[in-house]
Amino acid sequence: MYNLTRYHVTQYRHPGRHTIDHGNQLRPRTRNPAGDNPTLAANSIGCTDPWQHENCQCLPRKGEMVRNGGFENPCNPLHNWTVNGGVDVIDPARGDIAHQGQAAAQLGLIRPQALLCQDIPGVCPGGYFQLTFFLCAAESRNNPPMRASLEFLDKNKQLLVAPAVDILIPACSLSTAYTAFINITRWPSPHRTHFARVRFTTDNSSRGCHTCLDDVSLAALARTTGIDWHPSGG
Repeated sequence: MYNLTRYHVTQYRHPGRHTIDHGNQLRPRTRNPAGDNPTLAANSIGCTDPWQHENCQCLPRKGEMVRNGGFENPCNPLHNWTVNGGVDVIDPARGDIAHQGQAAAQLGLIRPQALLCQDIPGVCPGGYFQLTFFLCAAESRNNPPMRASLEFLDKNKQLLVAPAVDILIPACSLSTAYTAFINITRWPSPHRTHFARVRFTTDNSSRGCHTCLDDVSLAALARTTGIDWHPSGG
């Protein structure tokens, strides 16, 4: 396989133009004279959810949020990830290569059903996020279908709303060159968000070739002024 990269970008329309959040603290905003939005101001521990105030325990993380997203932990390349028996690490002897570095995850070789996920703390209410990852097939156009998703969870890791990123990579669609998938959440993290769950699943029951995954990344985008979103029933 050749270490080339193609790009697949999925974006959704949402209010305002987003830029990368470089850690600038949110400034208090005065209430709209019409009273349509409550004041959004960071409290003493950085929360931006006006319904939780000082009781909010969500501590927002800055920078890269995925731990070991490149699978380069020298002791255990799958460290920080929850996996089942269908997930392993690439084997260069078979011709597998990483997108960057020395290691990547492979899904669907040892067992047909593969699951790899990570629960990410410090994902607080009121923000959009960008999920990026790289995929390739061990044999061109012979990959099984794969689903990639991002879900917002409360402090008890209960699902709050439908996945904010939910994409299906069709069977027989990947080449042996890595493809970048760049996805922005369809809506902001809702009221009571504390975690995000990044999940990859595949089913290789049709006995196609395995798929390689590398450089998984989650980053917060600059918050949109006035975000105050409660899902139905929240």
